[in-house]
Amino acid sequence: MLRRNERLYVAINQLEFRLLLHGMKKHVIILGGKTGLLGQALAAEYQAAGYSVHTPLRTDFDILNGAQLAKHIDSIEPEIVINAIGYTHVDQAEKNTDEAYAVNTTFCGSLAEVLSTRPVRCISFSTDYIFSGHNDIPYTEKDTPNPRNMYAKTKLLGEYALLDRIADKTMILRTAWLFGLHKANFVSTITDLSRQKKELPVIADQVGSPTSTHDLARACLTLSATETNGLYHITNSGTASWCELAQAAVTLAGHPDNIVPIRTADYNQQAPRPAYSALSTNLLTLNTGITMRPWKESLAEYVSASSQKEITHANF
Repeated sequence: MLRRNERLYVAINQLEFRLLLHGMKKHVIILGGKTGLLGQALAAEYQAAGYSVHTPLRTDFDILNGAQLAKHIDSIEPEIVINAIGYTHVDQAEKNTDEAYAVNTTFCGSLAEVLSTRPVRCISFSTDYIFSGHNDIPYTEKDTPNPRNMYAKTKLLGEYALLDRIADKTMILRTAWLFGLHKANFVSTITDLSRQKKELPVIADQVGSPTSTHDLARACLTLSATETNGLYHITNSGTASWCELAQAAVTLAGHPDNIVPIRTADYNQQAPRPAYSALSTNLLTLNTGITMRPWKESLAEYVSASSQKEITHANF
């Protein structure tokens, strides 16, 4: 392990770091970094910052097998392992409970066990859905979680599995409503469907924090260059309903506004969602100086870029 005084970080803009280690690179393993929506954004940012980025696939070894995971980590000797995988099918998690629990909870326990005996930091992502939705102001890190669906319950248990075992070298980054390049997401689906349908019903009574994977990845990179541990909320600033996000996206894409607002009660969702799950990023700004830009600004950048890039539907 290199001593801190052997490391040199050069800040570029507000969030980006270029890393020089006397000609040596630090290694980072990004689980989900090969084909995941967030993982690919993370891989791009860390690669640009000078890290040697490793993005194993499930076909490379059984990520859910603790012994194989330990062997892979030992073969690379990374400074950081980033967990960007997850069972994210919210409705399907209600019936596929075992699979959701295995990926979102049991895996985090295995990762914590492996890293507990190794000089490796951990960054893992969680979700706004761990909150009940009864707030009318953004949730802070001090608010008590009260998940309403199985997906959120398994993600919260994954947080506990890591923090109970390796809190001294773990960051849990809660985020929400992701959109970004490389893989299909709510925004890309809506803009595609808006060209095909005369009317497109979208839920208007669920409010959250839309977030660019690019912005989230840059904030994660900045955090990883500090000694910070613990729990942080990271989203773009501002709030929106799914309907408002959809309307903004189709307008930016130059499509007719054919979005029709509907109530949650009128839409067939197996898993209950929080009516309000916006996250406060005040702690992030207070402790690190990072200020997340408005979601509308990030959305405009994403829609412009995605019009020139094919979005794939690959699984992590």
